[in-house]
Formats: sequence, structure tokens, C-alpha cells
Amino acid sequence: MEITVFVIYSGSFRWYESATFPGQNGPRSVKTTALQKTAEFCATGACTYTERVAFPVEEEVLRQAADSATRGPSLWRYELVAKSGPNYSGALSTAEIAGLLARVEESRNRVPVVKANATATPQLDLGIEGIPVAATQEQPNRGGILIAGVKSGSIAHKAGIIIGDIVYEFEGRPIATLSDLQSAVAASTANSKIIVRIYRGINTMTLTAQF
Repeated sequence: MEITVFVIYSGSFRWYESATFPGQNGPRSVKTTALQKTAEFCATGACTYTERVAFPVEEEVLRQAADSATRGPSLWRYELVAKSGPNYSGALSTAEIAGLLARVEESRNRVPVVKANATATPQLDLGIEGIPVAATQEQPNRGGILIAGVKSGSIAHKAGIIIGDIVYEFEGRPIATLSDLQSAVAASTANSKIIVRIYRGINTMTLTAQF
């Protein structure tokens, strides 16, 4: 399995070359795969850099993290190690990990071993599969629709939504259930640009969906 991370910062490219995270037998360090590097707004004098990288994680490690949810909500933390500049610290909640594993099990045509507050993940017009997740005591504002699948070429895909994101607001409308999201998508008009707010790891992001 792979974890994909977007990191946005200023200064200069950091070149995240490896990732560290807790493994089954202690700390693990793996090479990252660079998926995208961009620099924007340089004409104004301060460039904004974006690095999109992926790193492999054994399924057993994520299952172990998800199993810890039985002892209460928690975060599985990782760190991207930069060649130049500060490292990046990120995390996935146990609910997000549960959603990812449920998606893996679904693709294997088996009953999910790990469930996350839902029994169905219907396909939406936005081009995603999602399951509702509730906020936790550690992350009281971190609730919404956990993205478990994104259709290639869909509106969501073009907007930059990825598996593991949590959609919590759609064009100013709070999103807590699949019905909330379905209603918000249905209310959108052709050729409109919709502001979508998401949680990604421990960060919040604002994306634009073009209908």
C-alpha cells in the first residue's frame, strides 16, 4: 500500500527523499516516490512550492494501527525527511486508516475487516466513494466524509481530492453525512466552480471542483 502526501510551503524545494513511521518491529524508514513538484506565484517575489510524494507502507502496519482504535481514537504519525530544509510531520487518524483498509477489502470482494461508521459507500456524482466519519476527542473538528475511492478523470480527481481526504465543507455547506454531500452535489450547476474544504492528514486544505 502507498500513502500519498501533499506538502505546500515557501522558501525553496525541500526534496523529501524518505519517510519514517512506526513499523511492527520498531521505526521504519523507506524511500519516497516523487509524483509532482511545482512552484507558483514566483512573480510576486515569494514562491509557493508543492511537493506530492508517496511512500510504501505494509498493510499489516496499518492494520495494527487501526486495531489500536479499540483502545480509543489515536493518530498514526509519519515524517517526511527533507534533503534540504525542515522535515514534514503528518498523521492519519485511525478512522482514516479504517476507511482505507475497508476499501482494500472491498476490492478483494471480501467483507471488510475494519469498519468505520458505515456499511455502504455509494458512488456519487462527484466521482468518489465515501463513508461518514465522526470527530474524535483528540480531533474534535475532524468529521465529514472520508474518501475511500476516487474515479479517474472525475470532477473529484481533477480537483485534487485523493483517497484518505475528509470532505467537511462543500460550497459553504457543512458535510457530515453522505446525504449532505449528495444534496450539495445535486445543488451544483453546470460549469460552476465549487469550493471544497478537506482535512488531509493533520492539515486543512481548500480545493476547487469544476463542474
